[in-house]
Amino acid sequence: MLLFDKESIFFDKALIGTQLSGGLSNKTYSFQYDGKQFLYKKLEDPLYGYQNRRREKILWQLAANANLTPDIIEWSTKAGYVVMPYLTGWQPTSEPTKLEWSSLLKQLHQIELPNNIPDFSPSATIEHHLNRLALSEKARTMQEIYEKIKSKDLTPGPRVICHLDLFQSNILISPKGELQLIDWEYSAPAPYYCDIAHFITHIESGWKSCKTITKKLYPHCWERALADINSYLPTAYLFWTIWCIIQERRTNHNQFNQYYQHYLKGCRATVER
Repeated sequence: MLLFDKESIFFDKALIGTQLSGGLSNKTYSFQYDGKQFLYKKLEDPLYGYQNRRREKILWQLAANANLTPDIIEWSTKAGYVVMPYLTGWQPTSEPTKLEWSSLLKQLHQIELPNNIPDFSPSATIEHHLNRLALSEKARTMQEIYEKIKSKDLTPGPRVICHLDLFQSNILISPKGELQLIDWEYSAPAPYYCDIAHFITHIESGWKSCKTITKKLYPHCWERALADINSYLPTAYLFWTIWCIIQERRTNHNQFNQYYQHYLKGCRATVER
């Protein structure tokens, strides 16, 4: 049975949720109420530097106001869950490199950024977790890589709302071809190119497609964009490689080791080129 807090419109209802596949780090369930279908997502304890629940809620709601993502029906930080509509018939995009979702991203980057929202700080996040993982063999490998790239932090410039986790399963398409972005827990104010770099890290051998993707997205200024993306890309790979180490420890899911090997490969390839 799903658990709701006392202020919830669903409180004291015997609602049974069906756990959905995927969601290794956050469990998600579907349930029905008053003839409608909803999603219930369990909010695990936020991971330092990666997640900030207050920031996530604010940026998610701004994206929902712009019709880029499903709305928040109910959010409980205390009880640790969020409820949203269930998008019936929607599926993860099968070919994310076609970049149909790029119009959503450009709309997202144009939303006015509120004041006092914590910025994205990948280097500080990496250093914090490397210090905590110092006895791990994997962490020692990450430390060696970080020593080579730690001078390459985010370039100065304006911050925009970035999703920062444009994984294939987070880009949904409807039977009619409509698109939505989901899963905002890593969203933060950051330079626009961080979204592109993070998207590239999720693709198999994505660094090889970096120039092609950048030219499609920014045909009139692709050279400048490519320089920024390439400069940040090793850090982006390292950011997710360390995330995999932490999640493997937290959940004991072997799949995180497969993800680790994927991001480590990209990390080494971009550092060495």
